[in-house]
Amino acid sequence: MGRVAILAGSARIDKVVLYVLFFAVLFLSTVVPVFPRNEEGTFLGAKLNYGNYYAHTTRENLRVYQEGRYRGLRSRQRRVYLNLSVPEAGLYEGKVYIVGNLDRDGRSVGLGVDKSVAVRLSYQEGGLRGEGEIYPIRTNFPFLPADGVEEGDSWSFDGMDAVYGPDGELYPAPFHCRYTYLGPGRSAERPALLIEFEYSYFDSNRFEDEAYEVRGLGSGEIALYTDRRGGFFIKEETKRHFVRPPYQVFLREEGFR
Repeated sequence: MGRVAILAGSARIDKVVLYVLFFAVLFLSTVVPVFPRNEEGTFLGAKLNYGNYYAHTTRENLRVYQEGRYRGLRSRQRRVYLNLSVPEAGLYEGKVYIVGNLDRDGRSVGLGVDKSVAVRLSYQEGGLRGEGEIYPIRTNFPFLPADGVEEGDSWSFDGMDAVYGPDGELYPAPFHCRYTYLGPGRSAERPALLIEFEYSYFDSNRFEDEAYEVRGLGSGEIALYTDRRGGFFIKEETKRHFVRPPYQVFLREEGFR
């Protein structure tokens, strides 16, 4: 966008004209999109568009250490299938299927958490959210701000993860996440907008409601595809550990997601 300059001269410019020019420039710099349009003319940037049907698969491959000893490699998939049931409310309903196992010494051991979970989520600013439930799905992630951003810009937003504890139960794991827009690029031989992120878990309950706290951090990259197929892909590395009173780390998980 070019700059607007007002040159001083012998003629005096009325203050009303100055105000009009000022607000016109302010309006244009607010509504002009930063992200490009793809071949279909779809504007990318302000929000993720989940559409009428949404599906994704999250895979975890984590090395597990308990009481300081290596237990094996934990592999788990979370397959999410959602349908837009109430469009005016942005309400999605569907199921999450969990498949997991622990491999050690060439042997596969079932974790006892393979199941399907009915979910009911609403699309709000920041992404999908669950109300009053702990669902096996990460919500408010990824988050794209309502305002346009330029290459190198960063922003922060809190999300909610759900982590399986050593007892097979789900525990809420809120996290702080910081994003940085890297600009257009390629991922898996496809054109994409690339966003770098890093996050850290936090827990404000201090053992009041749960037997464990989840701590840790992670980082990775989001690729928002701009071709006709659309969608997005996330790659990340994560380290998390479970803490119990009096702040003892008794279980660690490290790997890729």
